[in-house]
Amino acid sequence: MWWRIAFSIGVFIALCVGMGSFFSESVFAENSFSGAGAGDDFSMTSPEFGHNEKIPSMFTCDGGNVSPPLAFHAIPEDAKCLALIMDDPDAPLGTWDHWLLVMPVGQGIVENGMPANAVLGKNSWGRSEYGGPCPPDGTHRYVFRLFALDAVPDVKRGFSKAELLRAMEGHVLDEALLIGLYR
Repeated sequence: MWWRIAFSIGVFIALCVGMGSFFSESVFAENSFSGAGAGDDFSMTSPEFGHNEKIPSMFTCDGGNVSPPLAFHAIPEDAKCLALIMDDPDAPLGTWDHWLLVMPVGQGIVENGMPANAVLGKNSWGRSEYGGPCPPDGTHRYVFRLFALDAVPDVKRGFSKAELLRAMEGHVLDEALLIGLYR
């Protein structure tokens, strides 16, 4: 009987320690979301879904799998370019990258469009393109992170997320966050 209690306590501690870093990620930090275009805060919105709201199926593998329109607000004046990372932290095999993009400073991305002179990175499917939400089970969060950078990262088409993050080190002026949900 004592071993069941010890085992249960061990499992509980392991889960708490392992999940601690999960809940401290910026997607859960209160101040990481800068708002929906309010005031002078750098932010990102979509006319198709709000923060923590369902992404319409046309932007997923169940629909047209086209990229959603995104609007960027209050971009820092010193920004030389923008980088966008869309990923799924709830994927069963670890974070799944859906869209990696470096682009000139602009006011947004049109539906199923790409800004001129944008450079696409390679998603987790191994393709340099948008890959819409396609969860194998349950509701997943799709995190869109937009970074305002004070320098243009030296990356070429097909760059990896790790390469982009390394190239951005020390150059992030601000970050905007938009989370969409899909099941």
